[in-house]
Amino acid sequence: MKHFLILLFLLSAFASCDPTKVYPPAEEAEDAVVPPPIVFKGSGSDPSWDLELTQENAEQYRFDFSVDYGSEHSSGLVELTSLSTASTDMIFHGSDEEERPIKIVIVSSPCQNNTYEDFPYKMAVIWDDQPFSGCCQEE
Repeated sequence: MKHFLILLFLLSAFASCDPTKVYPPAEEAEDAVVPPPIVFKGSGSDPSWDLELTQENAEQYRFDFSVDYGSEHSSGLVELTSLSTASTDMIFHGSDEEERPIKIVIVSSPCQNNTYEDFPYKMAVIWDDQPFSGCCQEE
């Protein structure tokens, strides 16, 4: 009976294999570039802006920030400088590629944008001494 169960298991394992599927060589699979997931995506109005925050590595996050429907664009690296354990409040500091400072604050508080869409977080951005406020969500 024991041999029969082992044989049944092996047959079912082989039957589920797809012989037509092509797998990349191990070295190609290791070299594959996988873009980091978007961690947060925020936006606001007056003036219009949007920001995407992705995790670059263990210590840094990349931001892409657009203002006034993309007429101004900024990107660079920030570091998580404060994380509240009581909630998910986070503060990031860094600078863009032109060395302009940026501070990103994410607060775990319900937020509603100007089209009455609900979001779980509020986001405040201070970029080159200009304040922006709006809502954001995890992506």
